[in-house]
Amino acid sequence: MAEDYLLRQIEGFGRALGYLLTGKREAGKEIHMEAESLSGPLEDLIQKHLLMGLVSQDAIGKAEDLLYELVEEDSLVCPQEVAAWFYHLLRSLPQEQLTRGGFSPGEIDQGETDIQVLLQEKLCP
Repeated sequence: MAEDYLLRQIEGFGRALGYLLTGKREAGKEIHMEAESLSGPLEDLIQKHLLMGLVSQDAIGKAEDLLYELVEEDSLVCPQEVAAWFYHLLRSLPQEQLTRGGFSPGEIDQGETDIQVLLQEKLCP
C-alpha cells in the first residue's frame, strides 16, 4: 500500500517535471513500467519515472539528455541497468511516437552505443 502511494507520488513528480521541461500539459501516450523494472534502488526508480514521464510527453531527446547527465554526474546507483532499461523502453515505442519525439531506430542504436562507451570510460578512465 505504501509502495503504491510512493509510486503515484513519483509519477506525479515525473509528469510535473515533464511539463516544466516541455511545456506540454497533456500526458501523451501512457507508458507503464514492467514489473521487473520496479525493483532496484529507490533512487534509480525515481529517475526511471522521470525519464518515463518525459518519454510519455514525446520529449525523447530531453529524456536521453537527462540520462546522459545522470550517468555523467554519477547520480545513478546502477547506471548500466537504467541505461539498458531506457533504450529497451524506446525500442518498445510505436514508430509514430518515436517520430513525434524526433527519434528514429537508428538514433536509438547510436544512443545505446554512445552510453555504453561513456559507461566504460567511467569504469576505466
